[in-house]
Amino acid sequence: PPPVRPRCCWAAVPMGASESARSWEWPAGCLDGRRSRIEVLVHDDETGQQQWVPAVPQAQITDQQGRHTHLCAEYRWNSELYVEDFGPERVRLMGQATPVSAMSISVVAEEGRETRAPEEGSDWQNWLLGGTSCAGCRDRQRTAAQPWAAPAPALAASGPPAGRGAEADASRARGGASACEEPVCSVCMDAPGSAVLVPCLHGGICTGCARQISENRAVGGARCPQCRTAIQGFVQAERHRKQRPLKVRRPQRHRGTQRWRWPPWCLRQKPSQIEVYAGEVGGG
Repeated sequence: PPPVRPRCCWAAVPMGASESARSWEWPAGCLDGRRSRIEVLVHDDETGQQQWVPAVPQAQITDQQGRHTHLCAEYRWNSELYVEDFGPERVRLMGQATPVSAMSISVVAEEGRETRAPEEGSDWQNWLLGGTSCAGCRDRQRTAAQPWAAPAPALAASGPPAGRGAEADASRARGGASACEEPVCSVCMDAPGSAVLVPCLHGGICTGCARQISENRAVGGARCPQCRTAIQGFVQAERHRKQRPLKVRRPQRHRGTQRWRWPPWCLRQKPSQIEVYAGEVGGG
């Protein structure tokens, strides 16, 4: 698997920041998977060299409030493949001389004329410009990048996506969707997402897409589209009640500590797929 270069978090938007900064999103050309034409600014810590190189986006990264902060991209440097998180000041569309942060700053400045202007060097400005690194990394949530050759759902101006997933979204918008409807695969947006990847336990993927991911032999290997963890296989999640779809929960970190939770399949009354140790206390 490609090595992951060291990265750190960036200053988050304070609660008093304008709505324009909160609703900032990556341009459409940065999210179209293998068809994206972007370049990233790579810094070589050993030689001090920096250069714009072509890259392929892998995932969007948001903070705990859902604000877009980084773009995880895959690129080649000195004949080796790397994966790194880039802020908007280090990403630009192919053929353009300015990064996407400069494009976004002009839009935000135009939309936020009636709001209070942030002070120079404030946390909001640092976040919008890409920020400055800090000593400790905060928890960040990864969101899966858009499927290859599929438009981003957040970009409504490009038109609704095709397939049964689009019909389901339209039905839910009209209030006609059933509460017990199975979730749609987050990759193909067509089949029911009934598979769970192992060992990261990310679900919401159909069996066909899970099989393609686990059998991927390309550069980088089989990796989860949400967390980029190496995949060993997948399991089929059985739903005994459609009203209660499977929700796989992972430990959540809170300021350096972890709150552990039981996996969902340990809490079903029947049939539960668990085993217990029946040894005597003190018996070894």
